Amino acid sequence: MRRTLMSLAACGVLAVAGCSDSDNDTAIDDDSGSGSETGGGSVEDFCTEFNALDEQFSDPEAAEDDDAVLDALRSLDPPDEIRDDFQLIVEATEAFSEVDPEDTDALDDVQAEFEDRGAVEASGNVETFITDNCDTGSDDTSTDDTSTEEG
Repeated sequence: MRRTLMSLAACGVLAVAGCSDSDNDTAIDDDSGSGSETGGGSVEDFCTEFNALDEQFSDPEAAEDDDAVLDALRSLDPPDEIRDDFQLIVEATEAFSEVDPEDTDALDDVQAEFEDRGAVEASGNVETFITDNCDTGSDDTSTDDTSTEEG
């Protein structure tokens, strides 16, 4: 169960809908100073940095620090292939972090804005890229080989 960092960003955007509302599957949005403004980084560098940050935020206490999560997302330099989608996610995460969680009207407005801008698709694109290109080790969850019972 990896990809914690992207999940945190997606949950921030989906918090309005309880982070699992199938009617409002909103992901995150665009660019507000995140990553590199000039060109995308390499896939290898992005994956290395992403995996390190993902590991850091797998700790629930670390994951509760919204500013740290945003700083981590901003620090990544995604490859050109996902740069625009990633920046949309960061921008949406930033927008949601600036809204009072009790102000459901404001949250709905931000959610609608980012849905209109394609944040759901952007989030899916980034998740797919990470799954396809960044070896998160999530497929090899059987490091403990206690399932070999002979009977």
